[in-house]
Amino acid sequence: MGEGEEDDSGGFTDGGPVTDFVMDCFVDTPSSQEQYNAMQLKNSFDRYLYYPSDYTLLNDRYIRFDNVEYEQVGKSLDQGGQGEIYRIKLREVKL
Repeated sequence: MGEGEEDDSGGFTDGGPVTDFVMDCFVDTPSSQEQYNAMQLKNSFDRYLYYPSDYTLLNDRYIRFDNVEYEQVGKSLDQGGQGEIYRIKLREVKL
């Protein structure tokens, strides 16, 4: 969250979200079976995010895709074992 600004009444407004960086990535929807299995384990998620190893995603940051905010669920997994592409599960943030 960014810093607020001074308003006309002498107070401050709440700060809005701040974009740290933008990256090219691939977002995919898991199959119904994957979603069902995750729900049974009480670890539900909505999307997979595939991203290049050039980036380090911090767990305390939100990810915005198609004007929807997601939080990270779990750790990044190396896809293919070559350290080039990583996958992480995302859960939609309910505001």
